[in-house]
Amino acid sequence: MRLRLFKVYNAELQGRTATIPQFQTHEQQAYDDVKLMCEWRLGREKRVDENEREIDLGPEPITTEEIIACLKRIKKSIEFWQKRGGRRAYFDFVSKYVESPRENAKQAK
Repeated sequence: MRLRLFKVYNAELQGRTATIPQFQTHEQQAYDDVKLMCEWRLGREKRVDENEREIDLGPEPITTEEIIACLKRIKKSIEFWQKRGGRRAYFDFVSKYVESPRENAKQAK
């Protein structure tokens, strides 16, 4: 997956709107999952319980600049794992530690 999300948040910092990326299905799912996590860390993604009360999900929001720095670090990790084990190596590595937000939402229902 190309680092399009980096471009989205960078454009946001510059007061521009980035073009919405088009991906194949599996790439779109990865993009959506990472964007959901970024939006949550920015304090934009709220969760509510069955009584429509907001659920506190943890840490304080971070800045867009910090999200961009995180995405750059992830990009370096992706490059490292791809050199080491091929195109899917990063996904194989990270899937041991991170669940898809979609899976978490399904389990919560």
